[in-house]
Amino acid sequence: MGENVWYSFGTGDLAAFDAAGIRFGRGHPKDYGPFHVQWLYASTPLLSDGKLYVQVLHRSDDSYLLAPIP
Repeated sequence: MGENVWYSFGTGDLAAFDAAGIRFGRGHPKDYGPFHVQWLYASTPLLSDGKLYVQVLHRSDDSYLLAPIP
């Protein structure tokens, strides 16, 4: 099976852990661009070619795709 676990929280926080439970990545969409939600945040991350892609969708035109964790 896989070697890493990625968490995406309703607050927008992201965290990555290896199989031993050691955190090797973390972030928040607001660290990379505008982040404004009315209630809680939800996204379905996609792992492709070793990168975790996270969509940050807003009702306005400032939505973006984020790949903060290697």
